[in-house]
Amino acid sequence: MTAIPDPEPSPPRIFARLLLAFALLATLLFDPPFPLQSADEPSQDSTGPFIQREEVRFVTLDLVAEDRRGGKWKRTMDLRKDQIRLLVSGHEVPLDVFENWCRTNETTIDDRNGLSPAPPPPHRYILYFDLENLTAGGRTNSFKAALAWAETASKSNDEVMIITAGSSLRIVRPLIPASQHLREDLQAAMEDFSNTDLWAEGEWRRLAELQRQRTRRDASVLAKGYAAVDYTNARRALENLRDVMTVFESIPGSKNLLFFSETLRIVPGSIYFAEISSKFAGSAILGQGTVPDVYLPLQQLAREANERNVRVYAVQAGGLGKNVEDPMTFLATETGGAHVEGTNRLLELFDRSAEDLGCFYRVGFRLPARRTGQTERIWIRIGEDETLYRLRYRRTLEDPTQEQRDETSLRAAFLRPASASGFPVALEVSRLKGEERGTRFRIQILVPLGGLLTQPGSDPSQREIRLELGGQVVPLRNSTKKAATQEERDLWADVWATRKTWGFGRRATLQIPPNEGARPSRKGALYTREFLAPPGRYRVVVVVSDLYSHAAAASVADIESAPPAAPLGAVELGFEGKDVVSIPAEAPKDEAESEERWNGKELRPSAPSISPALLLASRPGVGPGRSLWALYEICEEKAQAAGHSGRSRARPVFEGWQIDRRIDCAGRSRELSGRAPSPPVNGAPCALVTEEVPAGDLPQGSCRLTVVLRRGDEVDEAQGLEFLVLSSSSSPTSASEP
Repeated sequence: MTAIPDPEPSPPRIFARLLLAFALLATLLFDPPFPLQSADEPSQDSTGPFIQREEVRFVTLDLVAEDRRGGKWKRTMDLRKDQIRLLVSGHEVPLDVFENWCRTNETTIDDRNGLSPAPPPPHRYILYFDLENLTAGGRTNSFKAALAWAETASKSNDEVMIITAGSSLRIVRPLIPASQHLREDLQAAMEDFSNTDLWAEGEWRRLAELQRQRTRRDASVLAKGYAAVDYTNARRALENLRDVMTVFESIPGSKNLLFFSETLRIVPGSIYFAEISSKFAGSAILGQGTVPDVYLPLQQLAREANERNVRVYAVQAGGLGKNVEDPMTFLATETGGAHVEGTNRLLELFDRSAEDLGCFYRVGFRLPARRTGQTERIWIRIGEDETLYRLRYRRTLEDPTQEQRDETSLRAAFLRPASASGFPVALEVSRLKGEERGTRFRIQILVPLGGLLTQPGSDPSQREIRLELGGQVVPLRNSTKKAATQEERDLWADVWATRKTWGFGRRATLQIPPNEGARPSRKGALYTREFLAPPGRYRVVVVVSDLYSHAAAASVADIESAPPAAPLGAVELGFEGKDVVSIPAEAPKDEAESEERWNGKELRPSAPSISPALLLASRPGVGPGRSLWALYEICEEKAQAAGHSGRSRARPVFEGWQIDRRIDCAGRSRELSGRAPSPPVNGAPCALVTEEVPAGDLPQGSCRLTVVLRRGDEVDEAQGLEFLVLSSSSSPTSASEP
């Protein structure tokens, strides 16, 4: 299940909003929803040296049309381009593209080559269950209808995604063919919820509680409390949906989102005040005006759905006698979808969405991109007598500012890191040593300076690079289900939403002298930090933005905090090098170290135990200008049996142990002198040993450092790590190998 938990705020401007929005990740720069075209060439009479550039947006929208020319509404299948008038903000816009998708299923022959036309693309469905706004009966109705639909859908080439939302957002199934275990995924989604997700189920009890109040004042105070919770839940439901829209940025074509809900209202909590009005007739209700509505975030959600060609089909899951709420009809109307209410036959909406995907008209047009941040209305007219046609299509068009584009890009990068590849990012998360109640890890993020955009800085003699990053360390659940392929794996599928996360971020500016440039071999150490993690599995997600080029890049790493299996817990290699530039943060005080003692129950940052100049790497390169360092985690024997319990130890168990090391290069071995490990301090079960490894006279090529822990004839299991010895003219260039 995807669970995007509540993060902590981070300092940078854009990332602070993103991490808060994710309660909880296809970018506009690399996979825009419409092509970006530039008029690069001057006219034929132009003799000047200047080139005027104009960014043009190419917009497509799908039109579903019905007519009653025969006295009854039926699907229109014979529209022509000359019949359609399209207006944006009241101004008519010519059509560049007109496609009739109502006849794609007919068997025709292409006269030019005698081949049958290509089969139509698969239909794409997103089943979205708003658990927090579903009663138990509505939840049962929704999944029952979805399971019945899955019987036929699994035999087609359609693609289906399953999302459940409540106290957190969970992507149960990515967008993959319905033939791949669709029913099993629906069953898993039906079983995955918590009591906090079923807020709507307790609504009748809350109404009964209001009826039992004796005075108007008591009832009003209670109603305001319930309404405040309703408002929080409604805002979270809309923010979850908005975050989901980012996932569809790079998925072409129309997407049908079937939205199952019951109690999502424009004015959350209004039902409680209505209940009080019915009991205390003729009396004013105290404080009713203090409950805000969610109309603005609802509008924003509809606009973002339109920009990604997502049509919302709203299902009032309560069944007979239940009217669909205004937010659901608004989303359906604004996005060109439909809604179902007052019936237990929820399969009707599946049929209607399939019919819309099987018969529609695609139109495309161009508009200049002014980056005003405004929303424009779209109108479509057919013929002179508009009463003959009934139309459904997206109603809004966004002209996003650059900041809005950046925010969308970064949100997409968090949800789908694979979609953000503007430049390489090296994320290294290294285990350092066991602490009293958990494990100490180190995060470091490096970027190649040669792949970033430089601009003139405040000093005329220098140029500067500006970067911003945000990240989260999220706890994971032990999930046994694996995706069919690595590409289908959902990043947030096994996040443990009820446990706290640790969010971090920073903005940095690097001044580069003009005679030095940003050589491809040089890298910037953008972020280095240590943190403490209680026992368990974790995922680190990092997104970095180049503020000048508006490019984004992301990286992911999984770690586990657990007691080491042997006294020699872990061996890490690192280096100090002049070719890595440390980028100072603009506001380092934003991540000041807390003075309170760590209780071992939550993730938290920690003061550094090794120098920030020492960079750890999975396979470092050393040579001229780079020195090799090794880090050893040495743990007491009792720590293996007791875990991170923090029990007192009667005697030092490091006595008599020795660390032996050997370097193997090109078939030759060199034994290094042994050294005794230092005992742990402050009651910790493990100690961290650091030392510089002599590598100055080693031959060029691949070498291996082997480390063993020895006491007399007793030898612990050996550990070995490889490193590269570089020539004087070479340097590492891979971002994954600093």
